[in-house]
Amino acid sequence: MVIKKVVLGSESDLKLRAVATALKSLGVHVEPVGYKTGSGVPVQPQGMEEITRGARYRMKAVQFMYSDTDLCVGIESGIVMHMSQHWHNVACVAVLECKNAKTALAYSAHFPIPAWAVNRALEEKTDLGRVFQNLSSGSEKDPMRWLSNGTILREHLISQAVQCALVEILCHENYQKR
Repeated sequence: MVIKKVVLGSESDLKLRAVATALKSLGVHVEPVGYKTGSGVPVQPQGMEEITRGARYRMKAVQFMYSDTDLCVGIESGIVMHMSQHWHNVACVAVLECKNAKTALAYSAHFPIPAWAVNRALEEKTDLGRVFQNLSSGSEKDPMRWLSNGTILREHLISQAVQCALVEILCHENYQKR
């Protein structure tokens, strides 16, 4: 499959870099084009269903932006509470291969988030990324970087999830029953 155009349902530099890195790691040397879209979910998505719905919404929102699009990508991050009663941040990546209308979903690692940060996001009616952007004097919306003292980057977690979704499309023959 030859990929010439990839469109991301976001203009976030962090997400664009994550998609570009994932594409490059799989031998696709195309810079994704970002397009601002809504997510169709609350500003701070809660639960896997909302997070997944937001990623799919963003993916579908860019589907017809360009007639020559090969892949559409939607990324949505949100918070989930697991049985451990601790909050985690997770991103969903939805990818559409336009020619065959094949979609793939993948999720990032679930990164632990302190309750005080979740409470602040909900009280301020903002997203978790903005809370940490404010704490770090306006840098990127990267809770992982702030919480890990710079050792874990949100961009890397998202990029890995993008890779996982892309593999299902780019290596589709490996997913066929044998």
